[in-house]
Amino acid sequence: MKIVHTKYKAIGFVETLIAIMVAGVACIALMGLAANTISIVATNEREDQMTQIAIEGASAVSAIALQNNTSELPVFPKISNNVGNCFQLSTNSSSPSFETNESGGFKIACNYDNGGRDDCKGSLASGSTDIFEVFCITSASDITSGIVVGKVVVGKTVCVSSGACDISDYQYYSLNKTLQR
Repeated sequence: MKIVHTKYKAIGFVETLIAIMVAGVACIALMGLAANTISIVATNEREDQMTQIAIEGASAVSAIALQNNTSELPVFPKISNNVGNCFQLSTNSSSPSFETNESGGFKIACNYDNGGRDDCKGSLASGSTDIFEVFCITSASDITSGIVVGKVVVGKTVCVSSGACDISDYQYYSLNKTLQR
């Protein structure tokens, strides 16, 4: 038996290695796209949750304003001396209300617009451990007519490296007419 080829040519083996390498690079690119998509979905989910809390908070503020118009005791903070102040909502019960202090007055949670965001963090939204919710009376409110222009501010209390604070605090404006007493 005579051997015709004395050298082994490994072209097929090299082609296979190159194909595996190209497939690996493509997988890395696709994994990067998948991770980016998951991050975007998580951010959208947080924004959705914050929007829902803000809208429910504005609805609760409207209910409190209506209750204030028929109640003998004030259940809604006055506009005077409270412009810029933010109040914690209590929406755990069937009857929403603002938190009160020991003396029976409305408890001021923070002054969000004047850099008091850190003080707002203690006002957790109902059923949440990492989202705060406050109602702030704005300067557009009118004492004489009793029209309260306010905003429900909802934000994250804790920032982690996973991007939980990639989103800004959510502000939902509300307009309510209520008695000033």
